[in-house]
Amino acid sequence: MKQSVNLSIIITVYNLEKYISECIESIINQKINFKDIEIIIIDDGSIDNSRKICENYAAHDEYIKYFYQKNKGVSSARNNGINKSYGKYLLMIDGDDILLPGSLKKIIDILPKGYDIIQSQFIKFKKSKDINIPRQKETNLEVELINNSDYPDNIKHLFDSRLYNLSLAVNVIKKTLIGKKRINEKLKYTEDMDFVLTCLLEAKKVYFLQSPIYGYRQGRRSSATRSISKKRIDDVMYFIAKWEKYCEETKSIFSNDIIGFVAYQLLIVVGLVYSIKDSSLKEEIRKKMYLLKKSNSVKIKMVQILYKTLGFRITSFLLNVYLRLK
Repeated sequence: MKQSVNLSIIITVYNLEKYISECIESIINQKINFKDIEIIIIDDGSIDNSRKICENYAAHDEYIKYFYQKNKGVSSARNNGINKSYGKYLLMIDGDDILLPGSLKKIIDILPKGYDIIQSQFIKFKKSKDINIPRQKETNLEVELINNSDYPDNIKHLFDSRLYNLSLAVNVIKKTLIGKKRINEKLKYTEDMDFVLTCLLEAKKVYFLQSPIYGYRQGRRSSATRSISKKRIDDVMYFIAKWEKYCEETKSIFSNDIIGFVAYQLLIVVGLVYSIKDSSLKEEIRKKMYLLKKSNSVKIKMVQILYKTLGFRITSFLLNVYLRLK
């Protein structure tokens, strides 16, 4: 393996014997030359047949590297992948998801332009044979402004367009931008957002790729977007507190945009906490409702009116119903 490649694709695996082959095949079957790409598989302590499957792929292709670690969680596995990578750019994938056909060609064509981050979108699927990849839309003015404006206007356009996505799976990030940054291993539910936002605020050049590159598998796991637990609420509250403090202390030119995103995260925990029997936690969240006033989002302003009219409990109930139906 060369000590320097253009792109490192980091796949994290934990007991995914039914899906990991499909994930790897979705990458290696793309019609590109892999001489400047490495695939790093980090197995987070699987006890099923995942290890054997991954080792078999690594034995047949020199650009695929497999590493096994004791179970420490997906963030630890991703950090391990970052540490072992040689790519100028990094892309992180969950082992039960897939890269969409043609994705790598699109990414590789953009890399020489030197962007710090390439952002894209994802589509949801249950069976890969049923995936319907939408046609790439004609580039609109918002995307042109993101891709061709200078800093800080480009980041501002990205926020204003609401096209941004803070999931690691749809962000190709330059390794020099990552530097010594690592994913917070104490977080389980907001680690993606926290890490990508940190990188995004230091990026000078961002490219938004309109066509989706990633396929997110639905139905296999107890989705983190649907599960309700105190840990999830605690993680989101940590995220809210951290970035509210960041905005207060730095007076960043992006503070209003960050607070708007933080306010949206607050709506999520307001809905989630309805199902949690913890009055002190509910009071902690209620005390943060002032953040809704700082958002320019029409939806958030509507919730603010709802809260002022009906109170916290009913607002929490209605948002809980919305999250379950979403």
